[in-house]
Parts: sequence; C-alpha cells; structure tokens
Amino acid sequence: MTGSARPLRCVAISDFNIENFAGYLSQDPALPVVEPHAAPFGQVAQVLVDAGHACWTPRPDVVIVWTQPQAVSEAFHRLLDGELVDVAAVIEDVDRFAAQLLGVTGRTGCVLVPSWVLPAHRSAARLLELRHDTGAANVLMRMNVRLAERLAETPGVHLLNAERWLQAAGPRATNPKLWYMAKVPFGPEVFQGAVKDVKAALLGLGGQSKKLILLDLDDTLWGGILGDVGWEQLTLGGHDQAGEAFVDFQRALKALAVQGGRQRVKPSR
Repeated sequence: MTGSARPLRCVAISDFNIENFAGYLSQDPALPVVEPHAAPFGQVAQVLVDAGHACWTPRPDVVIVWTQPQAVSEAFHRLLDGELVDVAAVIEDVDRFAAQLLGVTGRTGCVLVPSWVLPAHRSAARLLELRHDTGAANVLMRMNVRLAERLAETPGVHLLNAERWLQAAGPRATNPKLWYMAKVPFGPEVFQGAVKDVKAALLGLGGQSKKLILLDLDDTLWGGILGDVGWEQLTLGGHDQAGEAFVDFQRALKALAVQGGRQRVKPSR
C-alpha cells in the first residue's frame, strides 16, 4: 500500500469504550492509513447480527471486534462473581459469539478479534486461578482456545494475542479508575500495542509486508571464520554455550522464513 492509497475504512465494535483505541489508530502515522469508526457502545451482538445496521454502510475494509469475556459469556461473569458454573455453558456462549463473528464475513474484507484477557478490576484468588473448571484463568484459556478453533477454518477472520499487549505495558496495562470513570479497561500502552499489531496484520494481509534479513555468515550464523579454521573447527551446536546460541539463532531465522499469511485485504471499491 502506498502513501497515496485511500485509508482503509475500519469499524471497531466493542462492549467497552473503544474511542481511545480508535483515536490512536486514526493518528498513527505508519501505513496503512486506517479510518476507524466506533460502533455504538455496548451493542456488540446487535451490530454483529444486524446486516442492515448503519455501521455496514459503506462496506468496511476491516472490522475489529474487541470484547471482554465476562460481557460475552454470562456464565463466565457468574464464575468471576464466585459462583460455581458449568463450563459447558461458558463454551456455549463462546460458540454463540463465534457464530456471530462468522456471520460478518460477507460484509467486510477482514475481521480482527483480540483474544480475551482477565479483567484487571477483579480481585484474583491467585492460588485457585488455574484450578480445573473453577479457576477463572483456566476457563479463560479454554474460552480462547475454543474461539480459535471455531474461527480457524474461516478465511478473513483472525485472532490477535491481546495478552502480549498487556505484558508489554506491564503495570500501566490497566487502571481501575479508567474503568469506573469512563469504561476504559486498558491503559494507553495497551491500545498503542494493539494499533501496532493491527497495522502489521493489515500490511501482511494486504501483501505489503516485507521480510528481508541481511546477515554475514562467519561469526554470525556460526562462531569462527570458515576460511581460516575450516568447518570442523566452527563453533556451532554441541555442549558449548556459544554453539547452542548459534543453533537457536538459525532456528529462529528458519521459523521467520515460514511465517506469514496468504490472504489479502484490499480497500473496497
């Protein structure tokens, strides 16, 4: 995408106040240029199932559906409140939400869905968070896996790892005051991280991302100079800390070579 290309029209749908994220997305100077439009606050299901909603005209190039797990699943909400719930009911809620997402694919070129994270304003019983069927973190992981499974076979729908944005932001990821004052669950650093990943995803899907790694061989892919010491004396692998590091570096380069998607998203005519 060149600098002269028209902005991608983006509809942001959320059960929280997403205006901060939309602001960062619209002001970010990196390509592609995105023109975000926030859907009505807290009307996720209504907007997703209503093909005649004003959000869908003109046809958006990309839709971002960013939700909180306790808003999508009433059963999970009750779990957070300390009730014992049937995890099957939580999974049913996830399946219902996935069906709503899949119903949007005909109205846009691309759907991006940040994964669910635990709400920061709840008090966590850390020892019990991963307890089977009753731990909130355990159930949340199962919710994200289920959602990924339901979306996996549908072109144009992509799950983003929101947990990375919170980890990168650290203590600034959340602020309970923001939630209670403005229904904003995350700090600016989280939204900025999201913008970066959203734009990277759009570049990749649009065929505009470039992967180019230029590096030397000697003392880069292995330790030593091949022409001086011969291949037998190179530092690579074995029970040597430097040799192991060179092997891991080569593996990382190989992994980069096979990454990337094939689908493209283009501006609507």
